[in-house]
Amino acid sequence: MRCFISALAAGLLELAHPNGAAAQTPRQNPFRQAEKQLLDGKGNLNYVAPLRTLLAGKTQFDPDVYGQALATYYSFVGQLSPAPRSTASRPGTYQLADPMPLIAARAKISRVVILNEDHTQPGHRAFCQELLTVLASLGYHHFAVEALDPADKAINTRNYPLSSSGYYTREPTMGRLLRAARATGFEVFGHEITRGQEKEFADWRRQYNYRDSMQAVNILAVMKNNPAAKIVVYVGHDHVLEHEREGLKHMAAYLRELGHFDPLTIDQTTPYYYAGPAPTTPRLLTTNGQVPTTTGFNAQLVDLQVIHPPHVAPGNRPAWLATAAAGKLIQVPIPSPYAGTQCLAQLYDQGEYQRHGDQAIPLDQYFSAASQKQVRLYALFPKQRVVVKYRPANLRLAADRLSH
Repeated sequence: MRCFISALAAGLLELAHPNGAAAQTPRQNPFRQAEKQLLDGKGNLNYVAPLRTLLAGKTQFDPDVYGQALATYYSFVGQLSPAPRSTASRPGTYQLADPMPLIAARAKISRVVILNEDHTQPGHRAFCQELLTVLASLGYHHFAVEALDPADKAINTRNYPLSSSGYYTREPTMGRLLRAARATGFEVFGHEITRGQEKEFADWRRQYNYRDSMQAVNILAVMKNNPAAKIVVYVGHDHVLEHEREGLKHMAAYLRELGHFDPLTIDQTTPYYYAGPAPTTPRLLTTNGQVPTTTGFNAQLVDLQVIHPPHVAPGNRPAWLATAAAGKLIQVPIPSPYAGTQCLAQLYDQGEYQRHGDQAIPLDQYFSAASQKQVRLYALFPKQRVVVKYRPANLRLAADRLSH
């Protein structure tokens, strides 16, 4: 199964994926080169090596997608880029409300809820994790995940992802989301186009549209086999859009057209200007606190928009790790010989790591500074048995972090 990677180039367009055909440029595809360093021949993960490659070879890479690649690999190791902000929204025009009651009210009368994400913002996955609990109480028990390789059927008996489960599933918060979905009772499946469905088109718009149509077909096949199923669909960026734009027809639009129903679509990627103090938790965009509305580039193309707060990072950790994605805080001293050095601190489920080693996906990880005496890592479940690993890093993060 090939992995599809989203990229920002000439607006929000999607790059094919790191191992397949991409736009022809005189420079290397940074996603493709970095992924070669992410996995070894046995499927073991190395989260530091891709960043070394990207930082050392900046001038060799396609500048249109270099920044997206760097932000993606930083997000894998807990170095989060600031959530984008815009002054496009006029101060005072909107009110921000608690999203859960308003989403639940719409979800009760729907059969499919589609939620998107910015691939460099793991906080969007943390919000989805929280939302799954609400939707499960409304009868939603199937979870379609674009990032999950459709070939990984065993995830529903294993209950956690591995390095072979997909591309974005290697990011710890996405791994937490999949584990939490299984623990909440969701049947998880990947709806991405399969290798057997792939076709090549000379026109990139036809290629995009075909891919999204096949995603919709794959979801509809599960619905046909499970007539009473209510499904949560988790996608990247524009796949959530219900209507065609600039010659591109998106998965949600195909699902609506082919399935003859109206999905509930929720956008998390729209930048927003805060007229006053920014909230500390995700909020829903409304006109008066009760009536949802939409704004920005995706206005009128989705039903609801969730606005995320700026990152608040006590102890160099994002606030949502202790709220929406709450788990047990593991606070331990950094042992010698890692004390006084920069290292990647990784938290694993003990059983997963014993069975799979470095093919396991960390529960949490981030770069510790040389000045730190201890690390703060979050397990997913309160009584989860865990193990902490340390990997030398020595990257010039302060100078190079998102310096594209």
